[in-house]
Amino acid sequence: MTTEPRTVPARDADRVNPVSVRQLREHWDPTGALLSVYVTVPPDPAALREFPAKLDRLLATARPLMLGGSTGRQVRAARAAVRQLGLSRVRDWFGRSTVIIASGDDGVLHEMKLAATVPDRAVLGRRPYLRPLLRANQAARPYSVVVVDRRQAWLFEVSGSAIARMRLLEGESTRAHSHAGWYGLEEYRIRHHKTEQAHRHYQATAAALQELAPANGRPLVVGGHKDGVAEFLSTLAAPLAARVAGTFVVDPHTMTPHVVHSGAAAVMAQWEATRQERVAADLAEWEAAGLAVSGVERSAEMVAKSAADLLVVRGDELVPGLVCDDCGAITTRKHRCGGKTPAYPVPDVIDEMVARMLDTGGKIDLGGQEPAKFSVAARLHHSAAVDTGLSE
Repeated sequence: MTTEPRTVPARDADRVNPVSVRQLREHWDPTGALLSVYVTVPPDPAALREFPAKLDRLLATARPLMLGGSTGRQVRAARAAVRQLGLSRVRDWFGRSTVIIASGDDGVLHEMKLAATVPDRAVLGRRPYLRPLLRANQAARPYSVVVVDRRQAWLFEVSGSAIARMRLLEGESTRAHSHAGWYGLEEYRIRHHKTEQAHRHYQATAAALQELAPANGRPLVVGGHKDGVAEFLSTLAAPLAARVAGTFVVDPHTMTPHVVHSGAAAVMAQWEATRQERVAADLAEWEAAGLAVSGVERSAEMVAKSAADLLVVRGDELVPGLVCDDCGAITTRKHRCGGKTPAYPVPDVIDEMVARMLDTGGKIDLGGQEPAKFSVAARLHHSAAVDTGLSE
């Protein structure tokens, strides 16, 4: 029976929510004919003309893991369902990455726009392929932006390529001109009063930021004139100061949302690069102390044993392997545990590790869009808890 695709309504800012991820993970096809397609339509009118040929080439790369007449029929049907949807929806996907999950028996099951661009990929397996979706979620990690001067503060929330102004805070008005007064005492009094007003304004801004996102929540980027930014940062309490990812210079009175987004995005790109370097250094220390393992096979072994609390993946290479439902093994090697059912092939053991970490409530760090090299590592449960910057 053909079902209507479940489209998740989303603004450009939206990430795929946990409920939708759970819905995806409920699908299971023992024949391995469940098709996951990630495709991007570039923001170029020529891409619309070229899309049918591009989609056909992409679908042809999805190789079935199991052979047989029934499986072949289901694979062809799933490809046809995705192609039909793609040709009818290409204009809706303009400038976006989209994931489509299809079954040979039920047609298109899910269609979701992603909040960040991911590489094109088509994968056949027993369950949906999740890594690119989760990677897009991580790349579109939401963060807060405040552009501040001594009298006003503009608060923004950013997710992916969307920015929304949340609040404008106005400080107290004060006398705008200087007056020397008796030996300059009047001018001193006015300047001192302005400083006190600015300090109260900065405190109110900090309180509003705390209200929008708790102290242990999302990163914060601060913009404005250089001196005003420095003055504002000097007033922040330690919990809020620890959230500051960086600063950028912008004129608050001529800025546009696009300018704010561009400046903040550059700060967050550097923050993410620094975070990844820190995670890599921490992993090296943990592994030297016996608190982490690296490499696909060793990491898969620890994840399969539910011994890992953090899985770190850099790169998007697929590593074919086997999964055993009897003993829970995830491996790239031949496997026989003596159970009732043999291990079955999977298109990517990394994705199987990711799914297992979701099952056990562990953390997953899938890196950036252009990692230097492919690598996999797992931190073990008994390692010291270290903030990886993945709280959201």
